[in-house]
Amino acid sequence: MKTLSFNRLFLILLISASFSLGIFFSDSFAQTELIDAKSTAFEKTTILEFTNEGNTEIAMFRIWLGSDIDFKSFKTEEGWVGKKTPQGVIVFTSSETIRPGESIKFGVKTDKTKPGINWKALDKDDNQLKIGKVLPTDLSEQAPEPPKSESEGGILSSSVFRLIPEKPNVGSTIRVIGNNFGPTEELEFFIDKQKLETFETDENGKFVITTKIPSTVSADRVDFIIKDSTGNQKDVSLRLGEGEEVLKAEDIKLTTREIPSSVYRGEDIKITGTAPLGSTVTINIKDQNDKIVTTNVVEANQRGEWSYTKTVGMDLDLGKYVLEIISKKDKITKTLEIETSKNIQVSPIRIKFTPGDTIKFNGTGIPNQQIELILEDPQGNEVSSNVLDLDESGKFEFEYPTIVSTTEGTYALFAIQGNEETVALAGLGQLPAEHMTIRMNKLNYDSNENATMRIHGPASSTLNLIITDPSNKEKETDVIQLGPQGWSDYELSLSGYSSGAYSAVVTRGGSQASETFTVGLQTGSGDIKIRTTKEEYKPSDPILVLGTSNKNVLLTLMLIDPDGEQIQQRETFTNKEGILSEDNFRVPTNAKPGTWTVRAESGANYATTEFSVNPSQEEGVTVWIADTSHSDGNTFFTFQGVNAEGRTIVLTIISPQEEVVDELSFPSKENGDFRVVWMVPPETPSGTYKVMVEDAQKNTAEDTFEIS
Repeated sequence: MKTLSFNRLFLILLISASFSLGIFFSDSFAQTELIDAKSTAFEKTTILEFTNEGNTEIAMFRIWLGSDIDFKSFKTEEGWVGKKTPQGVIVFTSSETIRPGESIKFGVKTDKTKPGINWKALDKDDNQLKIGKVLPTDLSEQAPEPPKSESEGGILSSSVFRLIPEKPNVGSTIRVIGNNFGPTEELEFFIDKQKLETFETDENGKFVITTKIPSTVSADRVDFIIKDSTGNQKDVSLRLGEGEEVLKAEDIKLTTREIPSSVYRGEDIKITGTAPLGSTVTINIKDQNDKIVTTNVVEANQRGEWSYTKTVGMDLDLGKYVLEIISKKDKITKTLEIETSKNIQVSPIRIKFTPGDTIKFNGTGIPNQQIELILEDPQGNEVSSNVLDLDESGKFEFEYPTIVSTTEGTYALFAIQGNEETVALAGLGQLPAEHMTIRMNKLNYDSNENATMRIHGPASSTLNLIITDPSNKEKETDVIQLGPQGWSDYELSLSGYSSGAYSAVVTRGGSQASETFTVGLQTGSGDIKIRTTKEEYKPSDPILVLGTSNKNVLLTLMLIDPDGEQIQQRETFTNKEGILSEDNFRVPTNAKPGTWTVRAESGANYATTEFSVNPSQEEGVTVWIADTSHSDGNTFFTFQGVNAEGRTIVLTIISPQEEVVDELSFPSKENGDFRVVWMVPPETPSGTYKVMVEDAQKNTAEDTFEIS
């Protein structure tokens, strides 16, 4: 494998590394000397280089930090995929392995300088090859006056920003959109010498902010300036217009912003729009007999803006109504349906949970129908899902167990029945914060179609929408107004879009959400190769599927149980390098043990890969290792099991010398399921340990695990 260069973000580190500034750090717990690790750092940016000097090919690297420090972003070489887990571990995988004599580089950015980084290398069968910790060489100490890297700080030579509108007036509100700035960097926005905003770029070096030009600024040529913490700046020089008084009434037409197609009794319906300056806007609501039910008059302000809010009465007849909006000679009509109430209602049993608790939701849906439940973590990753068949009561429950090291933040449960969808929020370790999501109605579109996306966020909030093209450049932007129910359906015209993968990004303040969609992709005619990153899984385990095929082709992935029944299906695609990576599969909690299959299809071509699911769900207690995590310098193992008889479980940890290390006693659930977290005592020797459980009827089960 040829080692590929990184982008200019890491240029200074790679140049300096060529002068042999890297060091090696051997970990005393490493089992064999198969892999050399080298680390070079400049401030918060670190380059890791691993060289395979053994005889076994390397398929995966896992890296993690100590307590009170976190990864902010990472960069991989072409062909490798990185994913950050809720426990803060970054897992790097590839369909190609690192052969003996080859090397690989990864770049990371942390929230503190010069971190020591723990690492583990594994082969394609998930066997550990070596584990260690590498300390960095500080390039600033080795080279006190290195050539300045354009990637240090927030301003790069390729950084650009623009204003919307392009010709602003004194006192007007503007949006500032920036691209190709340093990732997660703090920047300041000025008009001449007057600072207006301080903000931070996202992980891709982009930003969108909204601000107002002060009315005290003269209507003259001014400089709009972006500055970073090192004093570098980018500026745009424009001449400001005279202000709002130059607007003419006839320049502003009657418009309305997003109006929901349906509302429920008791909800507020809010309508906003524009009209000629100072004009009146009449809003009539008519029933199916064209009879006016209610009429109201509002006035457009000196900016041509108007707003109308009305609460839908609980006694209002159900059915379709017509909204008639009139200003002077212009008229807009919209259809609105009044519904009895939300068919799906879901809420957490409390809004804040403590790590280690089980997050619980209760809800009701349409009776005697299936309901799909999807739980997303604070990073927007799907961590649990289920499909339930509701009985005649329509009631359901959803639970998600956590451990002390589970990622804290806002968890969102989506409940979906047919075309209806709702979301409930719960906080872990903190109160829930505002949450935004985008869901496309499908993955791939023709260029003559409209892409439909449903956007969730705070009720009645205003969001910025950005579409990026296959080169990660901004394609277009828009402003989205959510309804009082906290969502809006948005249609995007794809006319003029070329083939490839696009991203839809919504932002509000410092929060954002994104979703990928494709345009013009077809099924392929080439060979397909797929594999899972492990050969054996436990119930509830996530499944990462990697593979290769032709570039930019559509594929269908299917998860099939030992009986040949299709359990899950996902639409996916290969990128412009022909690589696919799908991490939305998860072994069901009630998975049948045996050989499971992942099948990939694209046109007439297909490929399969198999893995096993254990333990057996037959009669008798079972136990397995469900999770491993690290927090505050400690290691935690989560043990999970089923089929325990009686309510008392005794769990024993046994050393490689067959000595008892620890013993825990705890109750199981009524159905015999149990789950417990065990912290590895400090200074515990490395080796292969055994966990053994015994239920109240003296039934036993055991499993083994590694302590490094």
